[in-house]
Amino acid sequence: MFKHLFITLAMVVICSCATSSPSAPLSVRLDATSDASAKQSFERMLDQASGKKKQELAIAMFKLNMVGVKSAYEVVASPELQSLSITRIKDRVAGITADEIIDLANRMSEVKIEVQGK
Repeated sequence: MFKHLFITLAMVVICSCATSSPSAPLSVRLDATSDASAKQSFERMLDQASGKKKQELAIAMFKLNMVGVKSAYEVVASPELQSLSITRIKDRVAGITADEIIDLANRMSEVKIEVQGK
């Protein structure tokens, strides 16, 4: 009985090691415990992202910052909106990955952004 249990446990451990690759990078999740940690984890997200994903993530951060803003007057009247950053929305995106931030922005924001290349 003990031998059968040991073999089963050993197989589970071996299978779990085989399915998780130590070289595969883990997706960075936004750490919103402080403004500094939010900025740092967002920078890591940007560093890990490819060129297109970086652009999508930056646009998503902008779109989420603009949720609820109805006019340009609000932007002019609010210094917080004049220099948008991850700290303004850190509680809304706490613990989620870059892909999840992009998805959230696409679902929540009515802001339309068109990127044109040269």
